[in-house]
Amino acid sequence: LDGCSVSLARLGQEVTEIWVLAHILGWIGKMCIFRDWTVCWLLSVGFELTELTFGWIIPQFSECWWDSLLIDLLGANVVGMVLGMQLLRFLESHPYDWVGYKGELGSGAVSPRKGSKTGLHYLSKKLTRVMGRFYPAVTRRWQWEMFSSFKRFAQIMVLVLICLMSELNAFLLLNTLEIPKESKFNSLRLSLMALVALPATAEYYDYITSPDSKRLGP
Repeated sequence: LDGCSVSLARLGQEVTEIWVLAHILGWIGKMCIFRDWTVCWLLSVGFELTELTFGWIIPQFSECWWDSLLIDLLGANVVGMVLGMQLLRFLESHPYDWVGYKGELGSGAVSPRKGSKTGLHYLSKKLTRVMGRFYPAVTRRWQWEMFSSFKRFAQIMVLVLICLMSELNAFLLLNTLEIPKESKFNSLRLSLMALVALPATAEYYDYITSPDSKRLGP
């Protein structure tokens, strides 16, 4: 197509768009949620296929081939995944007590320092307790072992499909309600969903990988 001719000038223009930063930040979050290259690549390729499928109804999905392939799939998405994995490695090397259990988690937990409940230390401890409600107790990398059995493959594909439907729903919501792209509504909504997805995905991972887990939930 004439409208999809590629040039260095056009590539440079697209790279400076706000959507590139959104892709990078989004994939940092997804890597922190799923903590696995295979699952993230499935999501990355799956979303590009979703864009091709629904481009006729969602204007934001109508992209040139080089935009989807070079800037999104092999560009911003990969950068976000790499940064997300580096963030996971950083967190994994520091034994944080995210939920404020005061050392009850074992050697991986940090016992809080004694001191007066005043100043920055007290405020920091309270903030950590609040954020701990949204984050798994232990930051570790996961081994989904997607191809170990058909059952495990199906369990992970369900997770992938739910994530893709959530992302598709975000764009459908913008267009159905005619929300302007300058609005913070969608970014705040997706940020809240990401915070909820952190403990939810950790729980689902334990459910499908641990032989002692019989159900989801407490």
